[in-house]
Amino acid sequence: MSTSRFSLPLGVAASCVVAFAVPTSVPAAAPPQRHDAAAPARGPAELEALLARYDRMKPGPAREALALAIDQHAGQRYATVSRLYWYTDLPAAQAAARASHRPILALRMLGRLDEDLSCANSRLFRATLYSNTAVSKFLRENFILYWSSERPVPKVTIDFGGGRTIQGTTTGNSAHYVLDENGEVLDVLPGLYAPTAFTTELTKSLVLANEVDDLSAARRTEVISRYHKTAATQLDKAWAGIVGAPYLPARRALLTQADVDSALALAQRATFSKAFIEVPQLSAITAGTNPGAVSDTEVALWASAGQKTWKIGGPIAVSPQ
Repeated sequence: MSTSRFSLPLGVAASCVVAFAVPTSVPAAAPPQRHDAAAPARGPAELEALLARYDRMKPGPAREALALAIDQHAGQRYATVSRLYWYTDLPAAQAAARASHRPILALRMLGRLDEDLSCANSRLFRATLYSNTAVSKFLRENFILYWSSERPVPKVTIDFGGGRTIQGTTTGNSAHYVLDENGEVLDVLPGLYAPTAFTTELTKSLVLANEVDDLSAARRTEVISRYHKTAATQLDKAWAGIVGAPYLPARRALLTQADVDSALALAQRATFSKAFIEVPQLSAITAGTNPGAVSDTEVALWASAGQKTWKIGGPIAVSPQ
């Protein structure tokens, strides 16, 4: 089956970066989850009980220790914020999907979702998507969540002497695959998305999952192929509509009207920051190849493009200065 992929350079706008593909391979299994032998069985119900206990506790060391235990149980760092349960075993995720008649959202990443220094994309997913109340609720109600690691994330350590060091990641990407209950890939959302764009695309994937349920293999392939061809056509139209979108050069801000400081606009602004996390370190340690620079003007341009495509805020005309 042919694959149609549209990509943009470094910078924003994940909201505009949507790849329409029909992969044939299922993401590989995640590393085994690490647990104490006396730890309770993992599962969504057990997570809810732990979170309820956490919510009743007063701030302090005991509550902080429980938060770390919850992260391990949930399979995600900062799970007390996201309230999401992630499977790390694909067969277990498939069994849960069959029991609930829901598709699987499979995150393929570098590093581990339950560690601070996973790849930059996954850290931003935790900060801007999974922590978003509306997105978290949407994921809990519509998907079985599963993550797997491609390999450890590349890291660089800066030694200041005297035992003082700073460690960060250098590169890496992530993708959310939508799988049916049998683990077959239906759709993929690569890279970063604003919350609104993320739920919009996943809503379309849910429609596709329902449409192909119980179809014959031949009919299923036909429906999936048509879905992605239609999506590619719609993307071309959206891209054409970006022409002439106003933006403010040399300013790291979206162009909105009254809602410029709304949570939605703030989340959209946050999604263009991956390059600022990784490129400086990568530039310092890479010989020869320039990983690319993201200028303020480029950031403003792609932010405006993402706004217009996903109807986030209201772009306004700005007079040249």
